Amino acid sequence: MDEIRDRIQRGDYVSGQKSTATELEREFGVTRVTTQKALTALRKAELIRTRYGMGSYVNAPEPGAPRRSSPAQADPDGLDSA
Repeated sequence: MDEIRDRIQRGDYVSGQKSTATELEREFGVTRVTTQKALTALRKAELIRTRYGMGSYVNAPEPGAPRRSSPAQADPDGLDSA
């Protein structure tokens, strides 16, 4: 997950770029379970969006936009979800 997050933040993966779980499994040599955990963490960090049955798409921030490292950082008290 860290490698994918770093690639997104460096701009190696551009906004809208598509990957499937199978492609990521092959590229990183990991299992489906590991891939799914990574994709879930990336979705929570809002770095990707997933269209089930279609794949996952990079949701890269615009250049110069503030970046969040986790959803909790944006709402540390959990008040926005109420």
